[in-house]
Amino acid sequence: MKSKEIKEYVEKGYLYVNVLIEIVGNPKEHIEKAMSTVVDTIKKEKGIVFVKEDRGSAEDAGEGLWGVYSEMELLLKSLDNLSWIAFNFMPASIELKEPSKLVLKDKQVTDFMGDILSQLHQVNMNQVQMDSDKKSLLKNINTLIRNAVLLAIDSEIVKKKDADGIAVKIGVKGKELKPVLDAMVKEGSIVQEGEEYARA
Repeated sequence: MKSKEIKEYVEKGYLYVNVLIEIVGNPKEHIEKAMSTVVDTIKKEKGIVFVKEDRGSAEDAGEGLWGVYSEMELLLKSLDNLSWIAFNFMPASIELKEPSKLVLKDKQVTDFMGDILSQLHQVNMNQVQMDSDKKSLLKNINTLIRNAVLLAIDSEIVKKKDADGIAVKIGVKGKELKPVLDAMVKEGSIVQEGEEYARA
């Protein structure tokens, strides 16, 4: 798109922005496809005029991950389009190129702040749910480990029923199992005889 056309859009009230989106993950093909999906979705969105894109090749980001970026120049009809991009794709950066000054109506600011608050509430609800799920998961894992300890103590296969001997059979490290064993001794479900453990 020529600079004259961009200027015409800006004169109509469009925002001319530069948006940088980065995706990290694996496998390589997945992140490349994900970036194509993101760009295609933005191109199809009502109120957005796609000017140009500079997309990098997927590069090794270390630890088995790949990274790809897309830098796009867009014309946005309203702040709603800007917040839609920000909340749905979480760009690494957004630069407002034009206009140099913005005059916003009270409704635009109200709607923009409403979008922000809505997203913050959703993030908070997700965090509360994740905390609840984490507590439930930890409780279940703790119960499984305790049951595995009791089964290992009862098993004839486990010859030496010390922390290391039990740990090997249930698939954890002895030093990580020791606090669980100590807690089970304290609560009275098992007893410690020297270095070895038995049912109470």
